[in-house]
Amino acid sequence: MTDIRIFPIFNQSVPGIWEAFLRIQSAAMRYVYNYRMTVLDHDIARQLLFQDWWHVSYNFAFGATDGMNMIGFIQGACQNNIAQIQNLYVMPKFMSNHVGGRLLNCAERVGALNAKKIELVSLAKAEGFYEHNGYNRVMAGSNSFVKKIRTAPRCDVLPVFYPTPSIVRACRRIATDNDQEFNTRAIKENRLPMFVYMNIESNISAFSVAGDEKNDGVPQVCVNAPRQIADIIQKRLVRELGYSR
Repeated sequence: MTDIRIFPIFNQSVPGIWEAFLRIQSAAMRYVYNYRMTVLDHDIARQLLFQDWWHVSYNFAFGATDGMNMIGFIQGACQNNIAQIQNLYVMPKFMSNHVGGRLLNCAERVGALNAKKIELVSLAKAEGFYEHNGYNRVMAGSNSFVKKIRTAPRCDVLPVFYPTPSIVRACRRIATDNDQEFNTRAIKENRLPMFVYMNIESNISAFSVAGDEKNDGVPQVCVNAPRQIADIIQKRLVRELGYSR
């Protein structure tokens, strides 16, 4: 079977993304629950995705691809130091390939940048999956689950779906040290793919941002680290940018 790759979706409003989400959700619901989503179900689900996208600044999403089509996705948002997972679905054919666990892990890693805990409401047949992955019921009999984030990410490259104030401050310091500028406005307005490197102390010590029309599409990479380590980090950041385009 073709290798399955997980990738961050920085701009969910790109044509075709929500359609892919709904296609996967519809197939999963029919397979697991024998429920065929109606036109109204699709309209409501799409409207919720649209509302979250426009009204919540820090949205995140990851897709899973088999090389040709999206075969799974996870979507959610971060607010008030809480990450909320709102959707996680995988095409039936790939449900035994640990795609759901990989998508969940990606969301947890991103959540650790800005949140202290992750919350979700589980469908009935997914409760065991979340319990297996360390989530606890809010109360007995509830289908609401929570997982506390106990450690900040370190020695890891993470996508940034929205440059929060703390991320902006760290990246501006790094950019200044490299005689560059950090254009927060362009990143927000264009939803530019962005990654940060968290060092051993869980501090941002490098970042990369995809290029836009103003700089001829040339990516920006800034690293504050000893030369040998900086070379390794820079290559990793450039590689991640390539995967995300």
